[in-house]
Amino acid sequence: MTEAQTWAAIGASTTAFFATLTIISWLFVHVIRAEVGKLGGELRGEIEALRHEMRGEIAALRGDMNAMNARLSGEIAAVRGEMNAMDARLSGEIAKIATKLEHLDRDVQAIVRREFGDPS
Repeated sequence: MTEAQTWAAIGASTTAFFATLTIISWLFVHVIRAEVGKLGGELRGEIEALRHEMRGEIAALRGDMNAMNARLSGEIAAVRGEMNAMDARLSGEIAKIATKLEHLDRDVQAIVRREFGDPS
């Protein structure tokens, strides 16, 4: 083989090497981009599923809290009613005691006047 043919063979081999290297690099980048895109799609899907699941859980929790709030509001209203009834009963009892104390005071004053005479 002549010197020119040797250089031509070296040039052809080098060109083939760089062409192969370029194709392999391009394919590698293409595969990486496809896998990253696929992974991104999967992540978006998982995040969306998680978002829907969390919204469902939050809605259920909100419903439970509203039911508990309604139940507690009813119980508080019942306790408030019982307290108002008890207040009315106690007010009546206190009025009776006040009346009895007035009568007792009147009776004690009458006893003092009878026993000790009228102080005036």
